[in-house]
Amino acid sequence: MTQPAVIISKAHKRVLVPSSANLCELLPGAKALVWQGQDMLAVPHDEVYTKVLRNFGFDVPAPVSMYYDWNGKTPFDVQRKTVDMMTVERRCYVLNGMGTGKTKGALFAFDWLHSQGVVHKLLVCATLSTLTNTWAREVFATIPHHKTSVLHGSKEQRIKRLADPKATIYIINHDGLATIKNLLRDDPEIDMVIIDELAVYRNGSTTRHKVLREILANKKYVAGMTGSPAPESPVDVWAQARLVTPHTANMTKGRFTDEVMRKVSTFKWVPKANAMDRALQILQPNVRFTLDDVVELPDVVHETVDIIQGPKQAAAYKELSKRLTAMFDEGDVTAVNSAVLANKLLQVSMGYVYTTGRGVVSLDNDARLDALLDRVQGSERKVIVFVPYVHGLEGVSAFLTKHHISNMVVSGQTSVTQRN
Repeated sequence: MTQPAVIISKAHKRVLVPSSANLCELLPGAKALVWQGQDMLAVPHDEVYTKVLRNFGFDVPAPVSMYYDWNGKTPFDVQRKTVDMMTVERRCYVLNGMGTGKTKGALFAFDWLHSQGVVHKLLVCATLSTLTNTWAREVFATIPHHKTSVLHGSKEQRIKRLADPKATIYIINHDGLATIKNLLRDDPEIDMVIIDELAVYRNGSTTRHKVLREILANKKYVAGMTGSPAPESPVDVWAQARLVTPHTANMTKGRFTDEVMRKVSTFKWVPKANAMDRALQILQPNVRFTLDDVVELPDVVHETVDIIQGPKQAAAYKELSKRLTAMFDEGDVTAVNSAVLANKLLQVSMGYVYTTGRGVVSLDNDARLDALLDRVQGSERKVIVFVPYVHGLEGVSAFLTKHHISNMVVSGQTSVTQRN
């Protein structure tokens, strides 16, 4: 039942609501007063009391929407709504699509909670390709007064970087959690965790899943972020919910499968008509916006993603660069030979190099392929991947097929299209 509108005193950071016996018992920090002849309660306008009042049906705005200066930035409307939920709900899901500003919104939420003394330090679990080029870079652009520490490298390097006393944001790849699991689990200062690309934990029987579940058990705030929560089937959400909101997934995986899937043969199951609606019921509370909901964006948005080369790629690139430099130093440069070497550098960057006999040498371009997979799985729309070389196309096609991105159409010899 909807309650009367509340009155907000920004000067005192208080919410005025009509007094009742139930509220007086549940809100020990409230002060009774009479306003315009009516018995009222002045309630602190913070995240805890906002949650309680909302549960009673009062339409109370999130404190962040009233008092935060957004660090001088102008957030999208969907970011404001996302931050509202992330600051009021201790366990939640951000299911916004790619390009809606999930990363920046998550950082705004942490910055506000940190400024209020609600949380102390943030742990971001993300894919390897986004640690520095997405998350660390976005921290610097959005909340530069926070220091980040990217927990990557050997175990000793991770431990040293975790011990940085000035860092308030730690960023680590999913598979790196196991290396320093106990330190992350037992550190009371790390009380907020953001899981980027939550869907990578859709298999609840993996060591990766068990490690993160142990780390999250005593954390104060946890948010799971993914634009594609069920990349393979509606059953994917069960393991994700077991991590973030175990109480919403308090049934066995087999029982949940029966709820959302229909068995048509011995080895084949298909989703029921209401499968996704049921799946989203256990990913609660959540916000779910698409790119079309972000009216502030221009028609086209370009994003550059830097990928770290593998050891073989780096060695080959360095050697070819030396040869090209030597040719310039010696004056032995023609349009033909410089173009050939420049083309070879491009091939090395792709990870597939032609030999003189028109064979192909595959280099260690796993990071590039993993970054591609992240983008494809994180998109709810059609994806076109342009690949300069036919053998590169074959390698990319095989890689995506291996990861169950199978509905592909090859256009000529230059592109792969995923159809959702």
